[in-house]
Amino acid sequence: MNNKTHIDHLGENIPELLASDILDVGSGRGDFVISIAMRGGRAIGLEKSPTYRALTKEKAAAERLYVTVVDGVGENMPFPDESFDFVNMSEVIEHVDDPGRVLKEVYRVLRARGKAYISIPNRFGMKDPHFHLYGINWLPRFLADPFIGFLAGTKITRTQKLVFKILRRCATRRFAARSVFLKSMVSAQRMIACSNSRNGLRTGDGSCLVPV
Repeated sequence: MNNKTHIDHLGENIPELLASDILDVGSGRGDFVISIAMRGGRAIGLEKSPTYRALTKEKAAAERLYVTVVDGVGENMPFPDESFDFVNMSEVIEHVDDPGRVLKEVYRVLRARGKAYISIPNRFGMKDPHFHLYGINWLPRFLADPFIGFLAGTKITRTQKLVFKILRRCATRRFAARSVFLKSMVSAQRMIACSNSRNGLRTGDGSCLVPV
């Protein structure tokens, strides 16, 4: 049984992770930034929800840790250019208003040779993690959209439709995860990192780059 955490997997691909300046975009309840702090690393969270920011502080205090969580959104990050060595964005980009703008901002705040982790839900997963419906991702989009709206009472947003498109381009049954892209190799607004793609451009570190 594999008990490795997200940070364990990152460390295998990025040995210098805990010595890096890290940004967690959409830090939520703070699990990632707190875990980095517990390992002696430096991570700043970016989170628009005041409830989640407060919860992160509470959880960190319970561990006798201090973490920084900044109010903001991915489309307009309140950081100078080239502020970070690594950006973590796990299961976030499908929630933002403007994915292209967010990727531009990731590119902007990364230092030269900086790395980013971007993951999105499994296009062919049996259960959709957002709508909590089984089998919905196997339906054609023209059937899935009204079906989701009927069962979940949710209107499909433009961003979610774009993410569906990105997921289809990845063409993989595995999570589009454990991938990194180097700032010097890719324009962030044009590419998304995706592992094990049939259509991607293979890079030297074993990941691949798929045009959006």
